[in-house]
Amino acid sequence: MPLIAAVLLFAACARDPGPATPPPDPTPTPTATLPSPAQPATSPPDAGSGPWYLSPTEDDNPRRLPLEVDTFGALHLDWNPAHDALAYVSGGDIWVWRDGTSTNLTATDDRLEGLPRWSPDGEWLAFASRAFEEGEAPHALAGPQGSPSVLRVAAPDEGYVVLGEASLLWPPAWAPDSKRLAYVSDGDVVTVDRAGTILSRHAAGRLHLGSVFVGVAWSPTTDTLAVAYAEGADGAPVEGEPARMGYALIAENPITVTGEPALSGVMEWTSGYVPPAPIEWSPDGSRLLITLPPVPASLADDYPTGVWVVEPGPLRPPASPLPPGPEPRPLPAIEPYQAVWSRDGRWIAVIEHGARRILVVEAATLAVVAQPGPSGGVEGIAW
Repeated sequence: MPLIAAVLLFAACARDPGPATPPPDPTPTPTATLPSPAQPATSPPDAGSGPWYLSPTEDDNPRRLPLEVDTFGALHLDWNPAHDALAYVSGGDIWVWRDGTSTNLTATDDRLEGLPRWSPDGEWLAFASRAFEEGEAPHALAGPQGSPSVLRVAAPDEGYVVLGEASLLWPPAWAPDSKRLAYVSDGDVVTVDRAGTILSRHAAGRLHLGSVFVGVAWSPTTDTLAVAYAEGADGAPVEGEPARMGYALIAENPITVTGEPALSGVMEWTSGYVPPAPIEWSPDGSRLLITLPPVPASLADDYPTGVWVVEPGPLRPPASPLPPGPEPRPLPAIEPYQAVWSRDGRWIAVIEHGARRILVVEAATLAVVAQPGPSGGVEGIAW
């Protein structure tokens, strides 16, 4: 059963999960001395606030969190806003760990649930769901996770609402008010309320952003959507074939004289098509974190592997070509497997692709300041 130590949450091995009932929680012991609040920003983060990581039982880490996480869910662990409950996926169901106890919130025998995300008010979970296909094993699934769904955490017996049909590659994205969500369906960005009523639909072609959208992330502070888009030679991109890809910002509410949403470019490239990885807003909405893991060698010539931090640019009326925003700042010489913000936005935790170890980077300087946790084997983190 995986364990957690007190500096980054990671799942470290592919295993067949059994029941997620935890054993008694051992007494936690910090893995590092806790710095005082007065320490400068260049100090590494303390061991009590994260990041956290999951490790297998053979790792001798002093702080344990007894969770069994599905292989496909290792990159999608999510703490609630109060940081006292962790959503994760085990056996194809959504579980929440709180106060040493794990609770299965979905408990469906014929459906898969994955990609969980807490609402900003901490009362709801959004996730993807779909029916199992014949022969699938819930602990080894990958690829599209199904349709956007929501569940009220305090009343899981009420079941969950499927908001619309989709094949999500990114988790559903919550608006700051916890009343609206965004997701990609049939290549369009769709926003809905918690009942699934469609509020808006944005088409990539109409906004000069390729031919399809791949994913969307909602700013935690404003009605601005960060999107990934793509366009192949003949329209929709084909995996491995040349395609134009990138990230951009969309104002959810039209603010131009034409009634179209205003836009801003973030980053663009052309290479063999691989769906762009999710982009992540900083907690205060002032920056964006782009993480592009390495791709197969046949596609790597023009693919921009790395980690970048970028500030949102000014929103302007749609145009072709899209006016670029501020230049993204790269983290030096890191090939990432995953990267996430700390809760205060001061740090970025990165899993290195090859070594699968954790690096902690200071967001202001992009300098590596710590290497917590084990020397390898990390498969997912959550701060």
